[in-house]
Amino acid sequence: MLDLYEAVKNCKLGAFLRTFENRIIITTLIFFKNYDESVALYIEPTDEENTYIISDCHSVTDYWETMYINPDDFKEQISKIGISFEDRCFNSKIYATNEQDLHSSIWRFIEKLFLLANIELLK
Repeated sequence: MLDLYEAVKNCKLGAFLRTFENRIIITTLIFFKNYDESVALYIEPTDEENTYIISDCHSVTDYWETMYINPDDFKEQISKIGISFEDRCFNSKIYATNEQDLHSSIWRFIEKLFLLANIELLK
């Protein structure tokens, strides 16, 4: 069984970690262009073995507000990126049996967040 806290800590996001209930909350040192708030994430296990939910804690939508971007104008582009959008948060289900799988999944999720942050370029 993967020790989620240790695995996230070893991902080297330059982050501050804390736990809340069964979630690992991550304050990264990753920033979107011209924005002073860092990307925040949380990861929590699901009922399925080796399966987790990762969320951006509405980092992208907060950024979009400063850029006057309406997500309704980009539904098609959002769907092509392959990430779920619910309650102002982007999230994804990830499967990881070991630390390397988890790290790869986290970084792929972050790459998708940067695509979303720059969604006006995809129109």
